[in-house]
Amino acid sequence: MDVLGWVLVSLVVALIAFWAAVAIIVLRMARALRRSTTVRTIGWRVRMATTPGPRRTAIALRADLARTVERAHAALAYAIAVDRAEPGVRRLVLRIDAGAASVDGAIAFLLTDHDAGRVAVELPALRSQAAELSGIVDRLSSTIRSVTSETGGRISILRDDVDREAAALAAGTNAYRDLTRRDRP
Repeated sequence: MDVLGWVLVSLVVALIAFWAAVAIIVLRMARALRRSTTVRTIGWRVRMATTPGPRRTAIALRADLARTVERAHAALAYAIAVDRAEPGVRRLVLRIDAGAASVDGAIAFLLTDHDAGRVAVELPALRSQAAELSGIVDRLSSTIRSVTSETGGRISILRDDVDREAAALAAGTNAYRDLTRRDRP
């Protein structure tokens, strides 16, 4: 192959690498957008604004259920942050996830029904299940708050340790200065 052939081959390889990088970036951004709670919330609000009748209530119930699951995960993250996450708490959050997924799936299935009357009839049972899940998450959150209420004490202990270390550092610096002053003629 002559020089022109090698230039063309390298140009094709560069173009393939460029488009592969673009595809990877676009896929990662799409995944991040799908997982974004902000985008999901906007989606729920748009659907609620454009959907009439009991379907709007069902969509609002799905949004409330998603917020309930987020609160459960936030409680677990807080418990992990303060080193109070027992294995039972993690299992409870997983069970809350499973229960919420079950109710959410039932609501999504209900939304596929074209009969608004049937949606209105079946919605109260699903609403009570979602309310029960929300109550469970409230109890879990309050329990985690009560168990981790000593974090204020941890912060004051940390503040005292920092003050003690700062005083020791200042004393050591002053002692060093005194020693260096004595060494000078």
